Amino acid sequence: MIEAIFKKACEEVEDGILVFKENSDYYLLFPDDLMDQAEQLPHLNRCGETSLFCLNFGNHVGLFSLAGIQIKVKSKKITELQFMQLLDEIGDFFANLPFSYRGASFGFRKGREIGSDVLYQNFMYLYSHLKSKRIQGAVYQIINNPYLKYERERVLKRTEQVRRGGYGTIKEIVNHPEHLVQLAAGSELQNTQLAKKLRGRFPDRVYSKRLFSQVDNPENQFCKFVLQTWQDLIRCLNERTTNVLIKERIEWAFKELNRLLRLEFFQGISQLKFIPFSSQVLQKRGGYKELFAIYNRLSQLLEIDRILDWQSLIELKDAAKLYEYWTFIKLSKAVENAIGKPIDLIEPRTTSFEAQLTHGLGIEYPENVNLYYNKTYRHGRSFGQSYSVTLIPDLVLETDAGFYIFDAKFRLDQLVESESEIYGVFKNEDIYKMHTYRDAIRGCLGAYVLYPGTETRIFSIHNDSKLNGVGAIACAIDSPNDDLKEMVQNMVE
Repeated sequence: MIEAIFKKACEEVEDGILVFKENSDYYLLFPDDLMDQAEQLPHLNRCGETSLFCLNFGNHVGLFSLAGIQIKVKSKKITELQFMQLLDEIGDFFANLPFSYRGASFGFRKGREIGSDVLYQNFMYLYSHLKSKRIQGAVYQIINNPYLKYERERVLKRTEQVRRGGYGTIKEIVNHPEHLVQLAAGSELQNTQLAKKLRGRFPDRVYSKRLFSQVDNPENQFCKFVLQTWQDLIRCLNERTTNVLIKERIEWAFKELNRLLRLEFFQGISQLKFIPFSSQVLQKRGGYKELFAIYNRLSQLLEIDRILDWQSLIELKDAAKLYEYWTFIKLSKAVENAIGKPIDLIEPRTTSFEAQLTHGLGIEYPENVNLYYNKTYRHGRSFGQSYSVTLIPDLVLETDAGFYIFDAKFRLDQLVESESEIYGVFKNEDIYKMHTYRDAIRGCLGAYVLYPGTETRIFSIHNDSKLNGVGAIACAIDSPNDDLKEMVQNMVE
């Protein structure tokens, strides 16, 4: 029924997969008996008190499983192959971001104990999945199509109720003579081979095996276990923080997990005795595999070295944010090619309760060159301060001469078609914002848009310099991006 509703609203169907577009509104009408389930699904927002829901995937693209329905969200600005290239490059880069800094350590290290920082990182990961309704959606998918384990049980039946038998049935009759009765004279059963073998006796009851489905199995016990485990994690963090905002999130998340545990499905599920890690149900079946994946990530207690939370980002598949991270990678590689490998990470001042996506993370290179992600420029009269309001550009490249700002814009004004190719053009309004950065921050030599197009255009302040000014630099996903490499080379020389 739900699939039919989604199918009616989708753009097209490819190999049984429903196809939608990013940043587009689709309106779905649900009957009363499916309203509660619809309100639990991500990307769906109810229109007032009506039965109408608006479906919009925003910038999220790729393959989704929504209520057991396979959905593909396409982007007008990026192909599926380019999208997978983004994921691969980002995953590889951030998993090894520290390079050889501080010895041979990697960006991840296993926590030796559950400190407040690890607890909060785990909680934020869990909280993001609750707010996006991924956990709720997985639970309802399990309830709608639970895994049933079929088992055989031995039951005692009256002989006339047994419909089929075999060697096992004969063995049960022989082994239980207490169930044999003497046949009355003239009984038609006396002529049967069984009665003759038993010397005029015949079983009035027989043990038989019955096949039955069991919902209380290790896989469903695991689902109940993870919800309870996540409640324990939340309780533990609640005991270690006095932050009011964090406590508000904790309270909401705890109530949401408790609401799921109070569903009728879990009332008949007993406590887990062991985790069936090798279960194909947990690894492949819809709903189960989502909970299993989230549990595994949390149980690893991986503490990210105040590095960008790329793993959650890849799970969420936010194309615009992925592109922003990807441009950070491209800039870092361009700088490395120009002046050599990084020296160290630059970590901003943080607290144990700061969000994982760290503003101000930087990479230090030789020759006093630094690359920053989301560096903050506050109001002040000194070099590197804003004339007016606080500004946080996406990327900043610092040199001895000054610094250059780059803003990743995952959008195009239009696709212009020529005789030989189709190319993307930057938006003029993005250039206006570059003027804001260039004019407002003391020490800024140039501000440029990085966008997935093909046209690079620089508006220089001085005729003798191609660097000082504003502009747009083509930074396409499947392109060598020679313009960007050349700009960076000139900036760090």
